[in-house]
Amino acid sequence: MITIKELILALIEQPVLISLIAGIFGEDYVLLLMVLAGTGTIAFWKIIVFGFIGVMLHDIVVYFMGRTEMFSRFFSKQKEKKRHKKKNAWVLSLGHGGYIVPMIISKFIYGTRVFATLYASQRERKFSKFFLINSGAVLLWFAVMAPVGWFAGKGFTKLLAVVNTIEKVLVILLALIVIYFVIHFIYKKFMNKPS
Repeated sequence: MITIKELILALIEQPVLISLIAGIFGEDYVLLLMVLAGTGTIAFWKIIVFGFIGVMLHDIVVYFMGRTEMFSRFFSKQKEKKRHKKKNAWVLSLGHGGYIVPMIISKFIYGTRVFATLYASQRERKFSKFFLINSGAVLLWFAVMAPVGWFAGKGFTKLLAVVNTIEKVLVILLALIVIYFVIHFIYKKFMNKPS
């Protein structure tokens, strides 16, 4: 069994390989590595570059799996079934018949990455176009989530203190609004009666 100490040593000694493997397994593992980069354990750029390559490798493999005869038959049978027509219509409505929007959304919603890539493999026959669109979606995910992970690693304690203060202010404002409406209700109910 691998201990945490061995895992951290492997991470320090092989950050490129670990980043690549994390990208293959999913964006959430890359995000974890970005948190570690914020602590200074790994070079941030290595995670970005090799995590990107790993995510792209995964999506390319899934794309070509979706192009096989088995998946093509599965998708054509699913289109024929009545119970799946609403699901298909919902997916199609996201991208207005395309797959660009579902590909972007799938990068941010856990558990939809493989299905969106399989869907794209059925919609797009040109690999180069899929590669460009998927690269854009992955780059967008990295542009949004890399700073989040890095800042989380740097320590959100200061930010949490600010958020906690804002939360207290919002609670006070909410209490004042409730008190205002209670006073307004009482005034209308009891004080504003015609004599």
